[in-house]
Amino acid sequence: MKLTLIGAGGFRTPVIYRALAAGEVETRYDEVAFYDIDQGRLDRIGCVLDGIAEELGTRPPVTMTTNLDAAVDGADVV
Repeated sequence: MKLTLIGAGGFRTPVIYRALAAGEVETRYDEVAFYDIDQGRLDRIGCVLDGIAEELGTRPPVTMTTNLDAAVDGADVV
């Protein structure tokens, strides 16, 4: 199952990522796509997500993209 988060360069993304990484959600996703129009924001959020993954010792399968078509292609939840 694929989850796509639109506007992933925002401050809520780490909260969502932490919940996914810590297993706090019942649904299991094979792929998580984080989409934003601003690559710089995605890069900054990516650094935060790396820190969370290191802290928790787990890394959900995440794709960061500025390509909307790629982000929503095959998504089950947007």
